[in-house]
Amino acid sequence: MKKQTRFGNEYDGNSVPFQVRVFERSVREYHIPIGDVLDSQIDVEQAIAALYEAEEHDSVIMHLNCDGGSHNVGDSLLFAMQNCKADIHVIATGRIASYATFVLLSAHSFELSPFATILCHSASFGYGGKAQDTKEYVDFTYKQTEKMLRHYYEGFLTEDEITRIIRERYEHLMDADEFVERFNKRNQVIHEKMETDKVKDAIDNEH
Repeated sequence: MKKQTRFGNEYDGNSVPFQVRVFERSVREYHIPIGDVLDSQIDVEQAIAALYEAEEHDSVIMHLNCDGGSHNVGDSLLFAMQNCKADIHVIATGRIASYATFVLLSAHSFELSPFATILCHSASFGYGGKAQDTKEYVDFTYKQTEKMLRHYYEGFLTEDEITRIIRERYEHLMDADEFVERFNKRNQVIHEKMETDKVKDAIDNEH
């Protein structure tokens, strides 16, 4: 058979057509309820397991209606969120208070009920024992609490509001509209900081 040329390539009528292959991929959608109060590590064990199990192509949806709870329990949950390979979407309804606000602020995306209530405030804790032990524990916990509040609320609350929460037992109650407005401003602050850091790194690399 006479070969023909098209676009510079020879072909003949016996050419095999391009093969179409189909690859099936399993995509999982995890639904994680976070409600009531984070009192015990048992409360979040299944949630943490799911967050570490989820792959990049999976989706994680957290249903959040929570009054906060123990720092130790919340820290385990937040650390798992930070190390989750999949994007995390939070659906927040009802009341989101205290440590639960950190969970909401740590999501990749969120939906917020128009009637949700968000409460930002400082930690409450107690300790008993010898005087020196009690003082050392309180001083350490106070520093940890301040560090945590400044980390999660940076750009979301003003510096004055954060300081008042830490030192004056100030509580900031907001509705969904205020939360969204503050969240958008926070993202802008983070973006501007990242751009500034890039410029600084570029200048440093030139020298």
